[in-house]
Amino acid sequence: MEYNGILFIIHHLVIAKSLKYQGVKLLKLEEILSSLNIHTLSFEKVNFELERLQLSDEDHDLAQAIVNHSPDWVPADSDIKTVQHKRIIELSEQLNSIFVNVKILATTLLEALINLYLSIKCIKTERKDLFKMIESVDLKKKWKSAPVIFLERYDLSFSSSTGQELKKLIDIRNTFIHYNPKVIDREIGKEISGVKIEKPHIQKYSEKVRKIKVFLTLPKHLLSHLYGQGETAKLIYLLGDSIALSDEDKEEILKHKNLSSRK
Repeated sequence: MEYNGILFIIHHLVIAKSLKYQGVKLLKLEEILSSLNIHTLSFEKVNFELERLQLSDEDHDLAQAIVNHSPDWVPADSDIKTVQHKRIIELSEQLNSIFVNVKILATTLLEALINLYLSIKCIKTERKDLFKMIESVDLKKKWKSAPVIFLERYDLSFSSSTGQELKKLIDIRNTFIHYNPKVIDREIGKEISGVKIEKPHIQKYSEKVRKIKVFLTLPKHLLSHLYGQGETAKLIYLLGDSIALSDEDKEEILKHKNLSSRK
């Protein structure tokens, strides 16, 4: 893409489109969860309408036996759990797959976006060497502090909702990328080191879905914040194109300039 006569070759559109695809998968999964009337995704607490599950013939027969059992045959707990949890586990794994993919893709996209922005500003202000100095800065610091070099009144507080979302996304991503296995000394019964990973089968899937949706829209919110801090509409449009923002999303950013900090 071209900006002020300078051609920028970008490759992160494929990341943006992959992230959008995860959003489509999430919507389809939500429809399934809604149609099955599933309210939890947990081994211990399952709340759904059994008759609406999409079961194989074998599972359907077992379900019927459970529903219509007589005193002569009472299925074991393990059999009941097999029927109840088979579909739940499958859907939970799908949701967790989307969750992990969105975390990695969204963080990668945010780094590509801020790097593109800073490289454009450095070239435009004839400070090409400056980009080499700030390129290796931590991603949180890049979004929080680096734009102030070019926008005098720029500020991104981690107490704002956008700042909190950014910090949370990066922290969760780091937990997976820089994973430190939990180590416990059995002799003293004390945990020596380790990072807690969220359990794969969550009790309330709605909270995980909410997090995914926040991470999916974070690039747009950060561009909105950047525009609200004084960046030009022309550059915001270009950056929006680089992450495959729709025309509607870009127009929304420009219309809600005063709300872009989302405090």
